[in-house]
Amino acid sequence: MNVPLIHRIIFPTLSLGIGLGVYIAGFRSLARKRLIENTPASKIRSMAMGLVEIHGTAVDWQALRGPFTQATCVYYKWQVEEYRQRGKNSEWVVVRHGDSSAAPFYLQDDTGKALVRPNDAEVVIAHDFQLRTGLFSEIPAHIGDFLAAQNYDDRAFFGLNKTLRFTEWNLQPGMAVFLLGSCMSNSNQLLKDRRDRLQEAFRKIKDDPQAMAKFDANQDGQISADEWEVARQSIEKSLPPEPEGDDLYLGKDPQVGKTLLLSDKSEKGLVSRYFWQALAGFIFGTALTVVGAWLTFLFWFN
Repeated sequence: MNVPLIHRIIFPTLSLGIGLGVYIAGFRSLARKRLIENTPASKIRSMAMGLVEIHGTAVDWQALRGPFTQATCVYYKWQVEEYRQRGKNSEWVVVRHGDSSAAPFYLQDDTGKALVRPNDAEVVIAHDFQLRTGLFSEIPAHIGDFLAAQNYDDRAFFGLNKTLRFTEWNLQPGMAVFLLGSCMSNSNQLLKDRRDRLQEAFRKIKDDPQAMAKFDANQDGQISADEWEVARQSIEKSLPPEPEGDDLYLGKDPQVGKTLLLSDKSEKGLVSRYFWQALAGFIFGTALTVVGAWLTFLFWFN
């Protein structure tokens, strides 16, 4: 068979690489399914340090609003995709994304409530909002303002609208939430949170000449040590209140890399989801790997 050398390398390599990747993803889904099944559900009042599974309802700690829906929520995730076409090929490309993982919320059951810190969480929830805009459809004003704050230009050539897709996922107060994560001591995290928020607030003040001028009591153009102390006290008072009485929190343990899974699905629904993902990974991964091995044999040994 007269096959160009580059094809002898590219086709088998792609097939083998993708096949192995899909196969490994199937194993990860199977491991997640087994972890959910093997972790007993706990009540908040009786949860112990370490990996726990909690079923409860979401309660807000501070007011959040989804950037696209403007709905009140305890957690949100969003992304903006741009439709791009290159010749005969076209695809949706994620151009901006983000979430509210820096803001904690509460999870409550019939025994009490616990603080949740959703940093670096795997979030499995249905999207609450999806909007597609294009050449003849204008972007809502509040979404346009949000894009501007993200330094993203929604105009294409000649001032025409780009084809965009906006998606938002959120957890709203009162929603049922499944959590699989670690129960940890909250004291050190509270101190770190307050220090980080103070540093960010100080940075914003220093970068704003008008704000700095407000603390220049004698108007000499310099902020003295006494004036900066007044500024520090004012900044501290302006910060949102810290959560009180939360000795423990639920989150992802960075020291051991354990998972943090948040979902609006039931345990049964999540187990079913990961089962089918694992099955699909094994079937398609095996098929692609076999095809890659067959192409390798066909191109090089015939």
